[in-house]
Amino acid sequence: MQSGSRARPGSMGHGTATPLDLRVPDEPTQAETERYWNEEEAFTPEARVEAMARAAKERARAEEKKNPKKKKKKKRKNFFHANGRALNMNESGLGFALNGQMDNTVPLVLELSVYKYLDTSQIDLDVQPQYVRATIKDKVFQLCLPEEISPDASKAERSKITGHLVVTMPKVNQEIVPTRVQQQKQCSGGDADLPRGPTGRELLEVDASVKPVRVI
Repeated sequence: MQSGSRARPGSMGHGTATPLDLRVPDEPTQAETERYWNEEEAFTPEARVEAMARAAKERARAEEKKNPKKKKKKKRKNFFHANGRALNMNESGLGFALNGQMDNTVPLVLELSVYKYLDTSQIDLDVQPQYVRATIKDKVFQLCLPEEISPDASKAERSKITGHLVVTMPKVNQEIVPTRVQQQKQCSGGDADLPRGPTGRELLEVDASVKPVRVI
């Protein structure tokens, strides 16, 4: 069997066979490189493959030193002012609306216009007492809320029609109003339009087909 010192690809040599070492150090010293090419080994297909791999790495390192690439540093995102108040951010330029700001009897409702066919698994939502943050494909939407909300009572859902993200956030100081009063507020005329009896009580319209029930 032919043997010899390691020949760079394209050359041949003869000598005593030695075991192959297929490990190629990432950053060999000059002395290690010279010793590698001068030591004797078996002239086999495996040895030629090892030599070619070593030569390719050396060429790549030389080219990198000749034309060094500047590594881009990932810019660290800052989500808060120096005083701790959350910043308003909208890196994707998504449309949004925040409802319920002027009425203390209803929760804050954020509607974020995310893409209709965006998979919900790609949305990372974080609801905090003073802000809400949605990360979509590494793009951040963050909104500082006008008042404190209750994260534990909040809920998020996707609109089946538009695909928009709807986040309902009850306020910490939200007034609890009975359902009947809320329905009256929704009437255009308010309480003044409701008919009243002699005692001042409200008179409700009753369907004639329904059997009256005596209320004690």
